[in-house]
Amino acid sequence: KIGFMSAKLNRGNIKSIKVYLEGDEVEKYSKSLTTSAIIGVLKESLGEQVNYVNSEFIAKERGIAIENRKFSNKSGFINRVGVKLTTNKDIIQIAGTIFGEAEERIIEINGFDLDIRPQGNMVLFTNSDIPGVIGDVGSIFAKYGVNIADFRLGRDSNGKALAVIHTDGEAPEEAINELSKLEACISIQTVSIV
Repeated sequence: KIGFMSAKLNRGNIKSIKVYLEGDEVEKYSKSLTTSAIIGVLKESLGEQVNYVNSEFIAKERGIAIENRKFSNKSGFINRVGVKLTTNKDIIQIAGTIFGEAEERIIEINGFDLDIRPQGNMVLFTNSDIPGVIGDVGSIFAKYGVNIADFRLGRDSNGKALAVIHTDGEAPEEAINELSKLEACISIQTVSIV
């Protein structure tokens, strides 16, 4: 799901996929986790034709460099998997972990610390970290009848914030357009993960 989400946030041609593994448990599954990340990234554009057998071949055929790196446990999470997707336009970096037996969580997106479930309809709203933005976002969603199921916020030291907003159903394009016109808006993207 991390690879797929990275690809959904991508706005350019993919140049490289780097998979970062941290923790004893994930290191045991290094190959399969890397392959899963590649599949997730490529599935966004190629659909079901990408699988465990052909994913690395397809990536190399498209000129996409693949790298797998292992780190000692430095983040504080028992296990952590990160994907760094480099394109001709930007870099997307997403990390996740598993809580308990199987509770998947995204814990970082592009340097913003978060705690979100990688599922359902999400709106990723990056903005200047100023008062009133959360209220403006809520008001616009209410105007278009969009119910907010969950709202998570990460902040950085540069005066920016990233909100990951789960919605009941897809947010209409009109709502997304209106959000993008807010003065504080830096970027807005939608992602749906089944």
